[in-house]
Amino acid sequence: MASRSSSESETPGEHSESALLSPYSKSRLAGYLEAELRDFPGGDTITTESVPQWTWPRSACRLWIFLMVLQKCERGTIIAYETARKFNGFGPALYIMFKSEWRSLLHDSPEDSMTIYYYLLAMRNEKGAVPPAFEISHCC
Repeated sequence: MASRSSSESETPGEHSESALLSPYSKSRLAGYLEAELRDFPGGDTITTESVPQWTWPRSACRLWIFLMVLQKCERGTIIAYETARKFNGFGPALYIMFKSEWRSLLHDSPEDSMTIYYYLLAMRNEKGAVPPAFEISHCC
């Protein structure tokens, strides 16, 4: 039975991915995971500056979440990918999720959840976001 050194963590995922991967490996992993998430028609056009669309399928939402967590929240590739894969909604779900739901999805990080939640609040009146016939009211 192999013994753990005192520097090894008992908790899975506690080490940052930068400690586990070389810069080259991190870059390849990020590219691979992003390519997998972009593998749908129109996937090559979505960025962190995109206005999330009401009509987006789950794949587009997951890609946008991946990019936001990776670039705006400055989390690692694996965390961004796992977070995106946990999202099971489609376009409207992005806008109707409460702050607490974003926090739960985003590994209980208040900073990350607020980054994405407030970005979506700011975008909801943009073309293609929340249709004018819908009124979404969030409290608390």
